[in-house]
Amino acid sequence: MFSEPSLTPSTSLVLSNIPRYFDENTIREMFKETTGIDKIIFHYFGENLFLNTATIVFKTQEECKKITSKYFGKFIGEQKSILKYSLIPFIFSSFEKPGEINIRKPLDDLDVPTVDEYGDEVFSSEWNELIEFPSEKITKKHLQICLRFNLIQTLSNISFDNITYLNLKGNDIYAIDKNVHFPNLNECDLSFNKLINCPDFSSFSPKIKIFHVNNNNLENIHQAIISTSIKELNANDNKIDKIPDLPETLTSLVLNNNQIEIIGLMKMNKKLEKIVIDNNKLKEIPNIINTQKHVNLSFNSIMELNINFLDRNINSLILLGNQIKTVPSQLFSEFPNLTYLNLSNNLIHEIPSTFTTSKLVTFNISFNPISQLPKIPQSLTELFISFCDFKDISCFIPDDNQIEKLYANNNKIEKLPLFPFIEVLFLSSNKLKKMPGLTIPNRITASLDLSNNMIEGEINTQITPNFKLLDLSNNKITKVPISLFTRKSHIKLDENPIDMTLSNNIIQFIDSIDITHTNIKIAEDYSESIREIASDMSIQFSENTINNRISPNTSNLVFQYSQDHKIGYAEMIGERNDMEDAIIIKQRLFGPNIDLFGVFDGHNGRNAARFAAYGLPSILFEKFNSNKNINEICLSAISQLNDTLAFINDKSGCTLELVVLDKEKHTVDVTHLGDCRVLIITKGFSIKFATEDDRLENRCEMERLRSQKIPCRRMKTGGFLGVAASIGDHLYPGIRRSPITHHVELNYMDKWLIIGCDGVFEDVNNNDICSVLKTCETASQAAILLRDFAYERGSSDNISVIVVDLEN
Repeated sequence: MFSEPSLTPSTSLVLSNIPRYFDENTIREMFKETTGIDKIIFHYFGENLFLNTATIVFKTQEECKKITSKYFGKFIGEQKSILKYSLIPFIFSSFEKPGEINIRKPLDDLDVPTVDEYGDEVFSSEWNELIEFPSEKITKKHLQICLRFNLIQTLSNISFDNITYLNLKGNDIYAIDKNVHFPNLNECDLSFNKLINCPDFSSFSPKIKIFHVNNNNLENIHQAIISTSIKELNANDNKIDKIPDLPETLTSLVLNNNQIEIIGLMKMNKKLEKIVIDNNKLKEIPNIINTQKHVNLSFNSIMELNINFLDRNINSLILLGNQIKTVPSQLFSEFPNLTYLNLSNNLIHEIPSTFTTSKLVTFNISFNPISQLPKIPQSLTELFISFCDFKDISCFIPDDNQIEKLYANNNKIEKLPLFPFIEVLFLSSNKLKKMPGLTIPNRITASLDLSNNMIEGEINTQITPNFKLLDLSNNKITKVPISLFTRKSHIKLDENPIDMTLSNNIIQFIDSIDITHTNIKIAEDYSESIREIASDMSIQFSENTINNRISPNTSNLVFQYSQDHKIGYAEMIGERNDMEDAIIIKQRLFGPNIDLFGVFDGHNGRNAARFAAYGLPSILFEKFNSNKNINEICLSAISQLNDTLAFINDKSGCTLELVVLDKEKHTVDVTHLGDCRVLIITKGFSIKFATEDDRLENRCEMERLRSQKIPCRRMKTGGFLGVAASIGDHLYPGIRRSPITHHVELNYMDKWLIIGCDGVFEDVNNNDICSVLKTCETASQAAILLRDFAYERGSSDNISVIVVDLEN
C-alpha cells in the first residue's frame, strides 16, 4: 500500500484524513501506547478552511520512530487516516531547528540513461559563472567542450583542430569573431544565447553536421551554409527574415517563430525528414517542402495555395492563419493520401466539388467567410466549421455520416442532421430551437455544448454517455433528465428556467455544476466529492455533514456571482483524467465596487489549486485594509498558503492569476505566478496588457536558475516542471514561489479582461483571443467560446477561463 518508512531522524509526523470533529484528546487516544507526544497542531488555511490534517510533534526521535514503525503504511481507524513523516522533519519541535525540505535531485541532460557520462576526452565547466572561454585549460586530448550555463559574452581568438563537439547553451554570447575556428566541429549548441549574427560556417565550422542556435536574437543564417554537409539546423525563436540556399544533406530544418519572408532554393531532397516553418511571414509555399508528407505552414502570410510544391503522397497539410482566398480543385482530386487538411483562419468563400470524393478524415475550415460546403466525403470523421456563416448543414452532412467530432460554434444553424457516431458536438451560439437527435453509445465519454441557443421546453433524450462537458446554458430549457448527470461531468445549466431539486444520489459523482439564474435547488447534504458549485443563492451544509468530512471543508467551493452578462466563466476537464484547475469569482468582496477573480492551474494533484480557490478569499478579506496596497496583501496571503502546503505534507502545486478589479478607481491589480495568463483588450481589439509566462523560454527565468546552478534537463525547471514559478511544488528544485505583481490603470477604451490557465493558451495565441472576442456580445458567451476554441485547436489540458466586460 505504502512504502516502508526510512526512519529518517524526525520528531514530526503528519496525520491526514481526519474529520473536523477530531480534537487533541481523540488523536492522543489513537496513539495511546505512547506518552511521548509533545504537542498536536491542527492545520487550517485561514480561520474557516480546515485541511483535515494535523502535525504530531514527539518529545524525542525514539518516540517518533516507535509510532512510525507500527503505523506507517497502514490505514488508521474507521476514517482511514494516514501517518507520514513531515516534509520538514522537526517543524514545531521545542528543541530542534525545523530543518529544510529534502527536495529532489535536479536532473540534467546527462542524467538521461542513454547518455554516457563525461569521459577524459571531455572538457566540462558548467554553471561556473565563467565570463571567458577557458582556452588555456583545453588540451589536445579533449575532443568535446561543455560550457553550458556560464556567463560568456564573446568568442574571440579561439582555434582548436581537435574539437568535434561544442556546447555553449545558456550563456550570454552576443558575438563570435572571425578568428574563431573549429575546423573539425561536427555538433554545436549555441541555443539560449544573445547572438545577432550567425557565424561564417566556412571558417567557424566547415564540417558542421548538427547546429542548434534557437532562442537567440539572430537576424540571419550565414550563406556559407550551402558549402557544408549539415544535417540538422535548429534556429527557431529568432528574428531571421531570410534563409539562404540550403545544402541537399539536410534531414531536419526547424525555423518556426521567426520573421522569414524568403527561403532560398534547395533541390528536391528526399533526405529532409522534418521541416518546421510555422509562425513566419512567408508569402508563398516554398519549394523545400516538396518531399514532405506532413506540412505545417500555419501563421504565415501565404496568399495562394500553390499545389506544385506539394508531394503527391502528402498526408497532412496545415495552412491555418494565412491569407488564402481560393482552394484549387486538384487538391482533393490529385492527392489521394491527403487525410488531414486545416484551412482555418483564411479568406476562403468556397470549396470545390471535388471535396466530396476526397479521402479526408479531418477538415478544418473555421474562421472563414463561407456559408456552404459540397457534400462531405464518407471518410470524414472530424469537421471544424466554427465562426463561419452556415445556416443549414444538413444539406451537406447526410444522416448516414461518420462524424465523430463536429465543431460548429458561432454560426446561424437552425437544424441538424442525425449524428449516429458523435462524441464531441460544439454548437454554441447558433439558432437551434430543439435538442438535436443524437445516438451516443454508453461506452463513449462525450462533450456536448449547446449553450447560447434557443432550445425550449423539456429535454427528452435517450442519450446516456458519460459527459466530460454538458453545457446547456443560456437557453429556455425547463427540465432535464437525471440521466445526463454522469460521472466527472462539468454541467452548466445557468440561465434556464429549470425548476427541480438535485438530491445527493443525482449529483454525487459529477465534477461541477452551474445553476446560476435557474430555479434549481441542491439538497443540503450533497456529496463532498463534487468540486465546484456556481449559484446565485446561498447553499448551506448541515453541521453533521461538515464535522464528519475527511477532506477539506467543501462549503467553500460554492461561489456566488450575479450573472449580469458582465462576468462569464467556462471550464472543461479536457483530455485529463481529473480536473486540477480551480477558479475564484467573488463580487464585492472588499466593498461595493471591488471584485476578486482567480484562476489556479493545478499539477501533481489538485489540492494546491483547491486550497487557493477556497481559502484565499477569506484570507484576503481578513487582511484587507483600504489604506494598504492590495498587491502586498495578495503576496502575504500566497506566502501563507505556501507555508501551509509544506506543513501538511502536500506535494502538489499550481500556477495562478489573482486579479482585483476596482470599478471605482478604474484599476486592475494582478498577482501573477507561472504560466496562467491575464489579458486586457481594448474596444479596438488591441492588447493593452498581457502577463508573461514564467517558463524557461523566458530569459529572466533561465538566468535565475543559471545563477542558482539548477540543471534544467530538456529545459524544464530542475528537469521536472515546465513552469519556473508556482505555489507549492516543495519537492522540486529551482521553483520560484514569489509572485510578480502588476498595477494597470483602466480607461474608457478598455473592454475585456481575460484570465485563463495555460490550457487556454496551449495552442491559442493572444491575437486568436481577439479574433474570438470580435464575435461576442456578452462575457458569458466569450468565456464559453474561448474554452471551446482552445479545445478545438487541440488543447489536451484542463481548460479554465474567466471573462469580464470592463465597459461602463
